[in-house]
Amino acid sequence: DPVGLPKLFEETGFKNVQVDAIAVPIAIDDSRNCYGEKLAMVEAEKQQMFEVIEMGLRINNNGLTDKELIELRQLIDIRFDKRISFIKEGISIWDYSILLMQIVSGMVE
Repeated sequence: DPVGLPKLFEETGFKNVQVDAIAVPIAIDDSRNCYGEKLAMVEAEKQQMFEVIEMGLRINNNGLTDKELIELRQLIDIRFDKRISFIKEGISIWDYSILLMQIVSGMVE
């Protein structure tokens, strides 16, 4: 929660709270990533998608029928299996995501 962390700093007695952010691009096909790291990144992204679905269903458990949920999970599996096959075949597709890192600082008196 980007709003909760600065509030927590204030609530715990920090003064002069400051918030900064850094955007970090993550490209799986970047040559600095070894084969194992690329596979791990794809697997982590896949698990993150499944977690987002579960979070959404906890908020609205009627959001998807059982059939739709099964189909969605299958589509995600297919997508990520294809991405892994590209890595194994040495094919770069240069998909990337941008991670936003929040930095909160403050002073304690």
